[in-house]
Amino acid sequence: MQLETMAKDVGADPERISKFKDLALDTMLSARRPDMNLGTLLDSKYGRQALFRAEKEGLWIGRPVELPGSRPLQFEGAASLGAEVASWPNDHVIKCLVFYNPDDPETLRRQQLVQLHRLTSAARLSRHEFLIEVIGTAEGKTGEMATSEAMQQIYDEGIRPDWWKLTDQTDAGWAAIGAVIENNDRWCRGILLLGLDAPFDELESSIARAAGSRHVRGFAVGRTIFGDAARGWLANDIDDATAQKMMKERFERLISCWVEARRREAA
Repeated sequence: MQLETMAKDVGADPERISKFKDLALDTMLSARRPDMNLGTLLDSKYGRQALFRAEKEGLWIGRPVELPGSRPLQFEGAASLGAEVASWPNDHVIKCLVFYNPDDPETLRRQQLVQLHRLTSAARLSRHEFLIEVIGTAEGKTGEMATSEAMQQIYDEGIRPDWWKLTDQTDAGWAAIGAVIENNDRWCRGILLLGLDAPFDELESSIARAAGSRHVRGFAVGRTIFGDAARGWLANDIDDATAQKMMKERFERLISCWVEARRREAA
């Protein structure tokens, strides 16, 4: 959705987004290091070719199923979510973003949870891992316990995602999230930190803080890495090489931030 907005803003053909995703994948692969695992979140609308290449490279792959911006949650693609994901390779992870606040009205919360039950059933029947990405809202509960309370409400429904993707937290927030996972699903694969287009310095601080949680496995951020490059490239202000150079510098800087933070924690 963000790339479509960028293309519209500069008058670019949306079909160019597919080419940009190929450039971004090339950049990721060029930054690969032996001391880390590499993965990507990719959609099939503009990223089909990149998906094929990512699969060939053996990357961890997450694929979104939510209708962008929907609240209550709706699914994109085939009418049957189960039929949609059953056609995917077995190692692809189903990724679902839900805008969820623990203080949402009961009717809204129930609509969202019903959809998350559908997601869980589709994933279990197709034997895919699934990831729930929780983004809070300005309406309702805010503060350092909001995310952990939202997770607990989801766990209370018997929904146990293999992965979570969560926003920046305070140290107390990460501790509360860790306790929720330990108390509800000690087999959870872990958490990926999302970026929400945060300024670069803020995201580095977020990564350093998240690295203190043993449940956080890494980060999965987009626009902080590719946003400026995408705008310039879609507007034809920069060429392929310049866009890749911009993305690689930012990606490698975040990787170094993560690795160094983990080393400090280990020490």
